Amino acid sequence: MVAHLVSKGYKENEFNIEVKYNKSGEGKSGGPYAINVVFNDEPNVIYGYKYNYKSENKEITQNGVAPMEGKSDKNFKHME
Repeated sequence: MVAHLVSKGYKENEFNIEVKYNKSGEGKSGGPYAINVVFNDEPNVIYGYKYNYKSENKEITQNGVAPMEGKSDKNFKHME
């Protein structure tokens, strides 16, 4: 995940990553890995990512944005 974000132009100190693994298989995120990213310049928004480990090139794709309370606009800075 870090390599994916760095390839998009981010520095490692600009975000925080939380990865959860669902050992029973696919979770709500569409795979066993649920990856949440919070960017330091937008701390009230969680960006969800999916790691498609079964694909040939091991794709990482953004699959959701969840504004936390107090975020009424939809102008998210880090949409892919």
